Amino acid sequence: MKSFLHSVFVIIFLASCNGETETTKNIDNRSDRDLKFAMYRFGYQQGDTILVPAGVKKRIGMITSDSASEEAPACAKNIDSAQVVVSGGGTLTRSIGKDQNWNTSSEQTSAIPIKYRHECNFVVLQSHIVP
Repeated sequence: MKSFLHSVFVIIFLASCNGETETTKNIDNRSDRDLKFAMYRFGYQQGDTILVPAGVKKRIGMITSDSASEEAPACAKNIDSAQVVVSGGGTLTRSIGKDQNWNTSSEQTSAIPIKYRHECNFVVLQSHIVP
């Protein structure tokens, strides 16, 4: 009887946990050019300029929330605009400030407490850079 009550207590405790959501943002530079990004929000630069070398996927942010959400995040949230410098010249034709330009993947990583992991990837291909 005692072990049954202990089991019930453990199940109730675990079920009452809020869960967690982890969101990672990356820039995946699949071009042959180094890129420098300066992100802006409300007209002010957010953090340091980010260098993403050619062929490198670089994490630019990670957010952990105390609530579980299976819904894919708005990856461009908090990015109003960006200044992008392409090594060797050229212009990046994709805007990092638009959600539709981000690829997302999501997975549930734990059932009790429920946890989700989301990954946002801003992919830059050679075809996204024009002279």
